[in-house]
Amino acid sequence: MNHFSKSVFGFVLSISFVCISNVVAQQPEDLKLVPGNAVLAVHMDLAKLWQSESMKEMRELLKKAGPKALIELEKRFVPDPTTVETVTGFVMFPKNPGSPPDFAFLISLKKPVEEKALFVSAMPDGETIKKDGINMVVKDGIGLILMNQGKLIAVGAPSLLPTLGKKHCPCQGRLCPIFKGQCCRAYQCCNQP
Repeated sequence: MNHFSKSVFGFVLSISFVCISNVVAQQPEDLKLVPGNAVLAVHMDLAKLWQSESMKEMRELLKKAGPKALIELEKRFVPDPTTVETVTGFVMFPKNPGSPPDFAFLISLKKPVEEKALFVSAMPDGETIKKDGINMVVKDGIGLILMNQGKLIAVGAPSLLPTLGKKHCPCQGRLCPIFKGQCCRAYQCCNQP
């Protein structure tokens, strides 16, 4: 790719991320936490999927099982699987060549869960630590935190989880006047000196 092509590609990519950042207010909470320099992001609205025609048989099966089955399901799992609304996953660029990329999954819930119950249920043998003022349970290189008053679970790279929701790339440099001080998202984060 020649220099001109790289410049055009970089400019189009920068504009795309700024346009995306302008619709953040309309996004669900979990999507708002996906960093602008993520390589890949996937979002699934499980609440809508559950109500879709393709899940009709599964809903009927649960009805036949009766209310006792739902109560047992609620008791056995934290969070109760019927309270999951959306799941969002994303992958970041690797920090160093040859190292695995950081990733996270964000699970939004209808009802809040208690942190201790979640930690014990999800990672009973995990080590509970405090990182950047956030309680996290870690096991086998995977971390888990609870956010948004107990209604958002984040699972992924322990180094990435405490940074969720924090701005890391204040707009600076030549493009700042164009973007009127907004975060330049991927361009700015990837091209800081």
